[in-house]
Amino acid sequence: MPCPDYGVIEQSLTFTIQAKSSDGVPVNSDALPTYKVYENETGTEIATGTMALLDDANTTGFYSEQLSLTTANGYDRLKTYTIRVESEISSIAVVKPFSFICMGEADVTVASGNALTTTARFKDYAGITSTDDDTLVGLLIARATAAIELFCQRTLVSEDHRDYYNGDGSSDLILRNYPVTKVQLLSGSIQVGFSVTNTSTDAYHAMVTVSETEIRLLVQGGTNADDTSLTLADYSTLTLLFAAITALDKGWGMLQNTSINVWSPAELLPTVKGSSCLNEYSSVYLPDDPLSEYTVNAKAGIIHLFGRFADSFQGITIRYTAGYSSIPADLEQICIDLVANYYNSRKTNNTLKSEKMGDYSYTNMSPQEISGGSTGGMPSDIAGRLQPWRSHRI
Repeated sequence: MPCPDYGVIEQSLTFTIQAKSSDGVPVNSDALPTYKVYENETGTEIATGTMALLDDANTTGFYSEQLSLTTANGYDRLKTYTIRVESEISSIAVVKPFSFICMGEADVTVASGNALTTTARFKDYAGITSTDDDTLVGLLIARATAAIELFCQRTLVSEDHRDYYNGDGSSDLILRNYPVTKVQLLSGSIQVGFSVTNTSTDAYHAMVTVSETEIRLLVQGGTNADDTSLTLADYSTLTLLFAAITALDKGWGMLQNTSINVWSPAELLPTVKGSSCLNEYSSVYLPDDPLSEYTVNAKAGIIHLFGRFADSFQGITIRYTAGYSSIPADLEQICIDLVANYYNSRKTNNTLKSEKMGDYSYTNMSPQEISGGSTGGMPSDIAGRLQPWRSHRI
């Protein structure tokens, strides 16, 4: 690739040319090639320079140059730049243009860190030495990881979870994700964290909603009309969150349980829908006091309580870390094979079931076979190999 399709702000971009004679033989140009860089269709160049021979001892007429794509040098994200290279070969002027888009780091799509394999390992397995498709391979690894975890109905790469389960009177809790490496909190019931009201006399509606990350306080109508969301992680205790709500000065009032004011607001339980609280109190909930009398079957992801979980709907809350920090080799190979399936599908007809050469004929897959049937779109051989990895809760 003489010049990449895109460059990244604050990084370098390298471009090359190969000088050739009229009959296609590599030769040195009469003088070092020069270049100019233009932004979009602006007629004034933003950079000029001279290219240099690369590996002169082993090549002929191979020139390269590197641009520093800094904002100080005039480069901006999401703008197109053209490089115009000019040289003379046997007294004949030769011009070669290149174009690239300058992108910020956030614009360059790479695979998620929570992946079952790496670009380097896939390329080693597939025998790929070029870097041309690295971005594509990274995307396919992310998609393959997501597809495998969806099929297995569990997160396979280690990460933190907060899950909610129904209590059914039993002593065992089978977790969605495993192996378990740490349990931060286990609670078998819920409690009122605090209650909220809004006393705006000219409003027609007020509502409080809690998500995994925010508490939303909405007032509609009147002088206090407002819609504010506070990020739970910004406050270390409920006391500090209460102060922030009061500081909004929009008619909010609270009934507090002072015995739990030291709890972190991040423990607040999400609400399925907003609760109306205009001139009435609406409760916001927390897990009840943490349980401590239990054991963990880490490999299987089973919590055994010394007692029984009370019957409840979504009354059990557990925060824990689960998944593999070091991916098992056979699981990684399944992911590599699925990525290879995606990668090779670009140039093959995956709907072709069979073909016969003599008096040529062919058979395509049925719509059910194309969709994956009972495997949910996962290739059947990979689906079979993934069966031992599927969640116990399926």
